[in-house]
Amino acid sequence: MSACPRLVARGYVDLVRQGRLLGRPRVATPFLVAGCILIFLWQCLFVASGRELERTWRAWGCTGARLSGQFLYFYWYLGVYPVTTGVIKLDQSGEGARRFVAEHGDSLRTEQGYAIRDGSLGKLFLYLPDTWLSGTPDNASMWPTSALAFMLALEALFVAFCWARRPFLGLLLVLLAGSHPFQLYEVYGNDNVFGWTISIALLVLAFHLPILVAKRAPQGAARLYPWAVALGTGLLLSCVMQVRIEPASILLSAAAAYLTSAYRPLLRLGLVAVLLAALAAGLAGWRTYFAAKIDAASRFVEAAGGIAYRGGGRQLHQFWHPVWCGLGDFDDRHGYAFDDVKAHAYAREAIQERYGERLPALEAGGFYTQEYWDAGRNYVKMPWEWPRYGTVLRDKVLHDVASDPLWYLGIVARRVLRVLTETPPARLALGTASVPVPSHGLAFVALVVLLLALRRWTLLKLALFLVPTSLPAVAIYSGGGISFASCYHLLAPACAGAWLLEGALGAYAARARRRLPPAASAAGSAGAPA
Repeated sequence: MSACPRLVARGYVDLVRQGRLLGRPRVATPFLVAGCILIFLWQCLFVASGRELERTWRAWGCTGARLSGQFLYFYWYLGVYPVTTGVIKLDQSGEGARRFVAEHGDSLRTEQGYAIRDGSLGKLFLYLPDTWLSGTPDNASMWPTSALAFMLALEALFVAFCWARRPFLGLLLVLLAGSHPFQLYEVYGNDNVFGWTISIALLVLAFHLPILVAKRAPQGAARLYPWAVALGTGLLLSCVMQVRIEPASILLSAAAAYLTSAYRPLLRLGLVAVLLAALAAGLAGWRTYFAAKIDAASRFVEAAGGIAYRGGGRQLHQFWHPVWCGLGDFDDRHGYAFDDVKAHAYAREAIQERYGERLPALEAGGFYTQEYWDAGRNYVKMPWEWPRYGTVLRDKVLHDVASDPLWYLGIVARRVLRVLTETPPARLALGTASVPVPSHGLAFVALVVLLLALRRWTLLKLALFLVPTSLPAVAIYSGGGISFASCYHLLAPACAGAWLLEGALGAYAARARRRLPPAASAAGSAGAPA
């Protein structure tokens, strides 16, 4: 019998022995409770470390959150959004806000820079937990919301793996994900939104783990679980997309989990349909909500004598602009660059040449002015608000890809290589201290090949579930630290550690059997994995 089949036969790869450790409630309950408490306390150490966390693995190529706390001020005290003002010092009270509107209404705006016109209006709500805790929107931060989401994801992941009888694999994955250097800095050390991709991916994995490991369709009341997960995942992603669009990439993993599950074909398709319908309904609901808020805010500002932007906006972040700029990570022949100014300049020239439209010249920095409105108190359109802006960028991208496919495939290949070779190091961290764990992005490829060879489909689906966290880096742009926002590579060291533990449990069981009388040893062997 060769080594690999013998390994499978003994249950090492399937982690059978460690699953039996949680077979008794007197062991399972204390393990589960103690694990959840310790995970929370462990993450609180990173909260205390804050700005002292390592900055090497961070996102620096994008700005992320642009919303000013001024928007929060008027939403918190008066319930209107988006409304802001150029005044820096404001009375932190409801009465002070009403008095300011009465006395300085002409300073009110519904836009600051291009924060609202750039989409992702849900970022405002990330400030609310900190505002609730402090009682004032002054200097509010979004990191408490990001920290809460990340802690919840780690806790849910640990509970899900315990339920699936793979406690130590789950524990190792939680320890590695909870020590992820990119994630720790972006969640606890940086007041921005880049940590949401990994947090949402881990949370969605926790929800889908019972579906991934199921050997048959659920019975009884449990039949509602996959439907609830599909519905909840679609609604969750529709909410997160109001903050950042990259976490939506995990939608692919959720759909794949349903399509490759042990359920009946009709049930699989039904779950995918519910997932997509919930996503669409959630996006439509948010679109209606923000349209109503913007209209109410515009009327509020105009009544006070301020300037309201009535030019419309977008719900989600623009698409073709980042695609055009993103090709600049490895482009060497078609003139792309990861630079807003160059994209605006190209679009302006292309629109004028192709459609004969006359557009105003861009000022320094590629935009117009820092005021963003003209002498007639009308907002000046930003370049991406030009009617054909996305069209000319799209046409150039599609033309270059079609006429020079090897060029584009070369860029994608180099992006994939970057994702595989420039992954944040696996480690176990405690506060600002850490211990490296041997790992590499290419080790994940070896893991996938091994699981394919052994036909361990459940573990393979689990390993592939987090791969879409790297999709934005492969499909859009891989520079600026964007490729660091992935955690697929943590499955390799987590599986290796779990298998080592499984081997240790097997060796311990074999040694224990040798100490038993012959009859008892034979009886014990009969119940061991074949």
